[in-house]
Amino acid sequence: MELLVDWFTLLGQNVYWSYGDRQTSIAEMTPRDARNLLVALDRQGQAIMDVIGWQAVYHASGPYPDWIPANELAAKDATRNPRRWLALTPLVQALAEHAAPAIATGVRAVPRTSPLGVVAS
Repeated sequence: MELLVDWFTLLGQNVYWSYGDRQTSIAEMTPRDARNLLVALDRQGQAIMDVIGWQAVYHASGPYPDWIPANELAAKDATRNPRRWLALTPLVQALAEHAAPAIATGVRAVPRTSPLGVVAS
């Protein structure tokens, strides 16, 4: 079964992570889970960019939030550097803040499958 993710909605908020029919509050995650999710999102950054399909975004009418590329040049830049672009999103900013204790203490490798439903490769 292929899960369809509404990345615009998910990345544009800072309250929860959603996978399939499950939602997990960022505030209720452990710092380690937040860190593991950040690693998984980083690894999947290019695939997320491909799914979103910037052409539809910058040719459609706005207004869009600041983290959405506003024109073709910005979209190309985001596609070349998905890590930098993801860092601008409210979801990733909230996860990074929540994960800070796990990052600072050097938490070990990401498990193969996290309790959040993200498969780390």
